[in-house]
Amino acid sequence: PQATVYGVGAALLYAVARGLEIGSPKSIVVAMVVAVPLLGAGLAAVQIVPTLELVELSGRGEGLGFGEVAKMSLPPERLVGFLLPNAFGNPAFGSYWGMEAGFFIQLCPYVGVLPLLLATIALRERRDGVTTFFACLCGAALLLALGSFTELSRVLYDVPGWSFFRIPTRFLAWVGFGCAVLAGLGMDHVLGSGRDRICGRRWTVLMLCALALVVAAANHEVLFATLADSAAWTTGQVAQIWRYRADLWLDLIR
Repeated sequence: PQATVYGVGAALLYAVARGLEIGSPKSIVVAMVVAVPLLGAGLAAVQIVPTLELVELSGRGEGLGFGEVAKMSLPPERLVGFLLPNAFGNPAFGSYWGMEAGFFIQLCPYVGVLPLLLATIALRERRDGVTTFFACLCGAALLLALGSFTELSRVLYDVPGWSFFRIPTRFLAWVGFGCAVLAGLGMDHVLGSGRDRICGRRWTVLMLCALALVVAAANHEVLFATLADSAAWTTGQVAQIWRYRADLWLDLIR
């Protein structure tokens, strides 16, 4: 139900934005936002009605407390996961040391380095309504995913129905979808314009130099020794940091 609600919510927002952009009559916009969802709900009522009855008998019948709703909010430092998905380790390799904040799969916003670059190109070069909408969708999703780390979550908690869902980081689904669309728009722009306009020789040289410095630093044992000694981590956590050194090096290269 949570994924369905988020998906329908994004679709309705897009319908409104798209309808207003192309100048559709208000009656058409209202029909898209109200009539179409009601028709879908009617067709699915054979499942929706029993589900609503079941909810009333479940532990969520009266909603959840704020602490449970905001559980596994996205810590701001986890935003580094857009570039370094394994910055806090990876459970697949037994090196994940961020369990205190929540599960790896719920807290990793990684969408790929190349899609992120293409999405950035779209934001920089395009000025159309579709690009603006998906940029706003990604921004709103990140704000909602932060959960208890913002005051917005406490305001939204009082919205009817909001307290039935937990784990705010599930809004990262909007981020993934929005970045995918923006990456496609960015690729379309790259294919339709000269490569030199976006990546001149000067920027290419600078990026390669920066990359060389990052890789050199990541492969340096002193850096990891400093990390291991710079915080009050347990012996096990320090061991995990050293174990993850090779993986982080590959992350930085990518």
